[in-house]
Amino acid sequence: MNDGNKTAGGGPFEAGSAPATAAPKPKATAKADAAALPRLLLWKKDVASMLGIGGRTLERMISAGEIPSPDRRLRGRPAWLAATIREWVENGCPGAFRNIP
Repeated sequence: MNDGNKTAGGGPFEAGSAPATAAPKPKATAKADAAALPRLLLWKKDVASMLGIGGRTLERMISAGEIPSPDRRLRGRPAWLAATIREWVENGCPGAFRNIP
């Protein structure tokens, strides 16, 4: 039963028969959304990385009072507001590295 009006394959999704649409966007995930937001809290590893020092050096600086005290403790872990560390760095890290000869 070939009536001659159909093309080979002849389905509704044949090239040229349906309007072109963009590929569906992937669903946003919580991780992707979080990556787009600015970090508000910094953990020890984040602060050490920003300062270019190791974690143990940062711990010594905390003990010596050379760095601002953590703004929060979450589950026993010290955390700083990003603004606290940013202001401290912009002010020239007062009190930091004072034990270096």
